[in-house]
Amino acid sequence: MRFRPHCSSLFFRELACYLFALIPLFVVIVSRGGPLVFLLIFLCLMIADRERLTVGSFVSGCRGMLSSTGGVIATLIILWCLASAAWSIRPVHSLAKWGEVVLLTICLTYDVYNLPEKLRPRHLLCLAATIILACFFLISEFNTDLALSRLMHSRTQPAMFNRSILILLFLSIPFFLNARKGALLLPVSGRRKFYLLVAVLTLGLGLVGCFTEGDASLLAAAVAVCALLLVVSAPRFASVCMILTVSVVIVLAPISGMITDRVFTNATYEALERAHAKERVDIWKVFGSVIYLRPLAGAGFNSSRFALADQKVRSLHFSPAERRAFQSIHPHNGALQIWYELGCIGAVLTLALCINTILRISKLSASSYRQYYVYFATVFAVSVIAHGIWQSWWLAAIASGIVVLRAFAVLENGLGESSTSSQ
Repeated sequence: MRFRPHCSSLFFRELACYLFALIPLFVVIVSRGGPLVFLLIFLCLMIADRERLTVGSFVSGCRGMLSSTGGVIATLIILWCLASAAWSIRPVHSLAKWGEVVLLTICLTYDVYNLPEKLRPRHLLCLAATIILACFFLISEFNTDLALSRLMHSRTQPAMFNRSILILLFLSIPFFLNARKGALLLPVSGRRKFYLLVAVLTLGLGLVGCFTEGDASLLAAAVAVCALLLVVSAPRFASVCMILTVSVVIVLAPISGMITDRVFTNATYEALERAHAKERVDIWKVFGSVIYLRPLAGAGFNSSRFALADQKVRSLHFSPAERRAFQSIHPHNGALQIWYELGCIGAVLTLALCINTILRISKLSASSYRQYYVYFATVFAVSVIAHGIWQSWWLAAIASGIVVLRAFAVLENGLGESSTSSQ
């Protein structure tokens, strides 16, 4: 029996929604599996929306994005990244990585704009349930010395789960921020169950936090709480505070390692030994020390992983410990990575994009402003102490939380499928 077009579209729409709802289980099995899931979701959405996808709608969408200030700045950053490949340490590698990041960004952007309007309460409940299952899977792994992971030959150290835990937290933040609102979206008989679900979700993440060795997820949770308290108590001051914080962090990124090393005492390093704080600060110091070699244009897109292959860097005298720090595949600081790879021009463009994003968030309704403010603060905090900003799993992790935030907004406003024509 042949599928009718409507039935076929409905099938792929539901498939896309449930693929997203199962992301927590995917990422605890394969921590870098997020981009693949979003690619599958993109293909499902393309098939489901094939009847309304035309060249005209594509051009109209691109024109709409480029007409905004944020879209123009983002496009300039993408073009500057491409141009920087010309003087990159490994041009072919930079071009390949640039193409990967651009294609993934296109997929993620399409998913972020089109998936939320298709998600229903049942999908969000399924997502919350899979986050809980993923949390208790992690707890069981930590308590059995990674028995199942060793059996599957996938992970041999608890630190390998750090990415997965961070993704689970990003997916959970919208549930915490919409706990009351989410309950109102369900039938009266299901409200208590939703509150219970959020409570169990909190318990699961809390227990995982007790076992994790990752400092990024713990910092993210702390920043989310602090940002929420600030934006609730002083919403107008919160935006100014965020702009100042982002500006200081990005401008001072080249000397962030030196500043941190002077602030941290030996006791601080010992307390943060499990998070490898000393090693991370050493990485910031060595990358910051060579930015002056190419201060304006940088070393080229995604060149930080090949820093020791740079003739200018190799000509300088570094101790064996400093050379080991250069062997890191990225500086573990997004702002510092921008300075090293894209120079002052890239840093200015990135700062402009961040400020524009904060200003746009501040113009949202009070409820949306609080939620996106907390989420932006959390993502930014993690980006400047861990992970590489061009890593595919990291881009997918950021997009996953935005999808859930937008899904709650769509459900609250009762838009659903009717909002398709207005997107």
